[in-house]
Amino acid sequence: HGGRDDQGHGWTGALNVFVPWIAQGAGVLPGHSLQSYLRDVDIPATALHALGVDPSGLDGRPALEAWSGLPFAPPPPPAHPLTAHVLTVVLSGLNARAVQDPALSAPTLRSLVAAGASTFSARACSPATTLSNVAAILMGASTSETGICAGPFPTADSCRWNPPPAANPLPPLSGRGTLFPSVFDAVKGSNKAAPTAAFFASFNVSKILNASTVDHIVHDNSDSVLVSAFTAWYAQSSPTAALLQLNGVQQAGLEHGFNSRAYNRAVADVDALLQKALSALPSDTVVIVTSDHGGRDTTVGGMDDESYIVPFYVAGPPVRRGISIPTYVRTLDAASMALYALGITQPDIWIGKAHANLFTA
Repeated sequence: HGGRDDQGHGWTGALNVFVPWIAQGAGVLPGHSLQSYLRDVDIPATALHALGVDPSGLDGRPALEAWSGLPFAPPPPPAHPLTAHVLTVVLSGLNARAVQDPALSAPTLRSLVAAGASTFSARACSPATTLSNVAAILMGASTSETGICAGPFPTADSCRWNPPPAANPLPPLSGRGTLFPSVFDAVKGSNKAAPTAAFFASFNVSKILNASTVDHIVHDNSDSVLVSAFTAWYAQSSPTAALLQLNGVQQAGLEHGFNSRAYNRAVADVDALLQKALSALPSDTVVIVTSDHGGRDTTVGGMDDESYIVPFYVAGPPVRRGISIPTYVRTLDAASMALYALGITQPDIWIGKAHANLFTA
């Protein structure tokens, strides 16, 4: 890490997070200035590559440019799109512990386990809050890349973000004063005529949407009203990419405690709304369902498994059925999966993984 004279270290500003990255040794190009985006977590992968060991099981990616001189290029999508429609659903505040309770009434979520690939050990990015993680889910990157940080990390004052053109302590990799590229931006970049939509209960989600690449934007505090609007709109349109974010589970956790009886009732209610939403989709839709974070007691943003570990489901005709995802999954991988299914190359500043082995083609 870096730091500032007036703050020390541990904050989220550029002087804290931007550090030098230097490689030297056999085959490494002398005097070459690396253009690829690199992180501390890329060091183990680079070390394994240098030793001739496959680093694909690690979170980081090897700095191949140090040997080849070629900047990192994202993995190519399939030669032909696997689907024409993707829906990403964020059930805010849903932790993995709740959905694994056999007494919980959640038939829709359980049906997704049989219908596709799933895991109960996906990890949210830091901080474990709605704005930071909905951004990650849409943008295929974490707070360090998007600059979108909101929550107690390590204190409320150290993690702040305002939408462009506001200047923020940590500028996104896309450039100071810009909004980091999202699934919607990539879809529109591939096909300007592709319809897109976002339905959300948390008003802050509006701050991370580029209105020029999201055709239909709907906010309502009520999950049930929002899903009714969602199904009515789907009856008239078939978007290429859409977001549905529901807030009832999180609200119950904040008011009554996460994993309380009231919380479990809210999960059951949202599960029923999810079934209503899914019934409106075109039959070829790939559906990705996850959570932005969990919670503990009546708080969110904690540094514990209850806050960070969330369920993750992906289902649809091109997805392998009944598969327990064997690899490490992060909420930000949802964006990479969405673009992969649509046959679109992800932006090179994304760090998400498409988990192509979960798809049948």
